[in-house]
Amino acid sequence: MKSVLFIALILFTTSGIAQTKIEVEKRIPADSVPENAQHFIKKHFKAKRLKWYFEKNQNHSSFEAKFCEFKKHISVEFSTDGTLEDVEVQIRFKQLEKQLETKIKQTLGEEFSNFRILKTQLHFRKYHPEQLQLFFETNTVPKDCFLELIILGKTETSKNRYEILINSNGEKVSMQQLKEQNQLFLQF
Repeated sequence: MKSVLFIALILFTTSGIAQTKIEVEKRIPADSVPENAQHFIKKHFKAKRLKWYFEKNQNHSSFEAKFCEFKKHISVEFSTDGTLEDVEVQIRFKQLEKQLETKIKQTLGEEFSNFRILKTQLHFRKYHPEQLQLFFETNTVPKDCFLELIILGKTETSKNRYEILINSNGEKVSMQQLKEQNQLFLQF
């Protein structure tokens, strides 16, 4: 009987992992990063306090440059061959236009009984400096830009951290539950 319960527990635990994002970052020296990724950063950014990371999750590996520019924290992600994947800029949720802010809160309210936004980032799949400048001048999110939110969300059965991708209309594109390394072990 104990073995049946243990197997059921393992199956239940692993079935939820498909909807869960488990991500590990490790700081690395710049000489471990593909040259074309380093060249992109030097060409497009002044990159104060530049740090490189190797990032791995259950489906993907990448290199990530993290630095400050425009008085903002910026993260630029590259594939393992140095191809640009995305650019993220941390902003305050209250910087968004009121109409978009209201729509996002409505969208999150449909998913969760209660939530708190912990982090907000502009998420560019391609880098266009003029779009970034437009946002800083007008707080208007460009049409081909996404918002990545890290939230603490409460449902009827649980309270967890989530990464939610929102389009420029305030609609949910994707959602993944986040698991931190210390949450990967069964706790009794």
